[in-house]
Amino acid sequence: MFGAVNALFSGLAFAGIIYTIQMQRKELALQRDELVLQREEISKSTDELAGQKELMAKQQFDNTFFNLLSLHSQVLESLEYPDNIKGHQVFKKFHTKMRTRLTDNSIVTFKQVYEESNLAFDNFIKTTVTIVDFVKSQSSLTYTSKRQYLDFYKTQFGDHEKIFLFYYCHSYDVGLKYILHEYNFLEGIDESLFVDELKEFWAFDSKFKNLVISN
Repeated sequence: MFGAVNALFSGLAFAGIIYTIQMQRKELALQRDELVLQREEISKSTDELAGQKELMAKQQFDNTFFNLLSLHSQVLESLEYPDNIKGHQVFKKFHTKMRTRLTDNSIVTFKQVYEESNLAFDNFIKTTVTIVDFVKSQSSLTYTSKRQYLDFYKTQFGDHEKIFLFYYCHSYDVGLKYILHEYNFLEGIDESLFVDELKEFWAFDSKFKNLVISN
């Protein structure tokens, strides 16, 4: 009888061990499932934070970009010729004055009129370069996105301002020409505003533009 009792207790103990092992397996499985859920939640939270960070960066960029556009407008309005000629009309007046003073070398003529005008054109150029460089330097933007922002910026420029930038590039700042051509900033320029010599420059620059973009 004692042998039978011992065998019974041994069997119960063994069954208890098996039950305990099974329960531990279930607990471990539950823990693994919880860990998987936790990792998924962490990954989701990380993605959400990255999305929020990207959104905040874009909002900050947009705010800065449009503040710079506002500055561009202020600089443009600060330009003034006699007889109350302001803003966009200053560049039209500049172009007319240049045509009346035109010599064999249009670049020399541009420099003469530019230096005699005694206007804050330097601020206009600096603002233009600052805005273009600001967009160009954004590593988070694709080339297409940069083009879209700069295409919008180009709408702030009339034909005479584009002509002015073209003259300025050839007269003072070839590096600026690289930047403007890289983003087709002078695209759509009115060629009828050129004199013959400048048309030749423009034809050359069209090839130059293709070279810059292909590189």
